[in-house]
Amino acid sequence: MRFIDLRFRPSIRIDQGKVESYYREKLLPELQRNGAKQTPLAEVSPKIEELLVQQTMDQMLTAWLRDLRAQSQVELR
Repeated sequence: MRFIDLRFRPSIRIDQGKVESYYREKLLPELQRNGAKQTPLAEVSPKIEELLVQQTMDQMLTAWLRDLRAQSQVELR
């Protein structure tokens, strides 16, 4: 996991617009469905940013593994 973190995290940048979009489009509706109180964006912004970083890392890892598999050749003897 550390390798993945070191390999992908440095190239990921999450802008404030993506954080705000996630807050409005996903978090607030989920809170309303569950009957929970709305949490201010400033309070949850770091957690949302980390979530978006993790999602991006997952996507990058999936693409990287797909590329590695496409480039490899396996011979059965």
